[in-house]
Amino acid sequence: TQRGAVSQRSRDDVAGLQEDHAPVRILERVVGGLRVEDAGSDDRARLGRDFGAEHRGYRSDMTRTFVIGQPSPEKAELLEAVEVAQAAGVAAAGPGVPAAEVDAACRAVLADAGLGDWFTHGTGHGVGIDIHEAPSVSATSTATLAPGHVITVEPGVYLPEVGGVRWEDTLVITADGAEPLTRSAKAPIIT
Repeated sequence: TQRGAVSQRSRDDVAGLQEDHAPVRILERVVGGLRVEDAGSDDRARLGRDFGAEHRGYRSDMTRTFVIGQPSPEKAELLEAVEVAQAAGVAAAGPGVPAAEVDAACRAVLADAGLGDWFTHGTGHGVGIDIHEAPSVSATSTATLAPGHVITVEPGVYLPEVGGVRWEDTLVITADGAEPLTRSAKAPIIT
């Protein structure tokens, strides 16, 4: 597809509910690297959505995780742990900060919650004309953040029997910190 164009498959990627609103089996679909989870024998399903926009040739990136129905206590804890990890990464971002420190801030929260082994990707990436560009925000990054850098902070945890959660926002590094460019609420429950 053309850069910025939305494929028919993306437009048609909708999880439908049966007429009686009974739990439905959601087809596995990769959405920005995050699986749409199968409700299976559970009465809930998880849906990860990766959103983006293009304005004057520049891009944004945002991921939200939704739960259809009330989450179990274990799933609610997972949603919260990843949100706290993301907040720590956002708070760590600023001018002169090594990108690896943003990654470390997210990883420390998840390690403290016993979830560190399940965070298996980098914390984020630069965003600009391309959706994935420098600087990388990962444990191995050698980049130092500077005013004008636009990055994502997107920790995620993926538990085989529970499901995956990712929160992603796009930030611009300013002279005195980082300003979120994506401001959608993290309200994951769909009833």
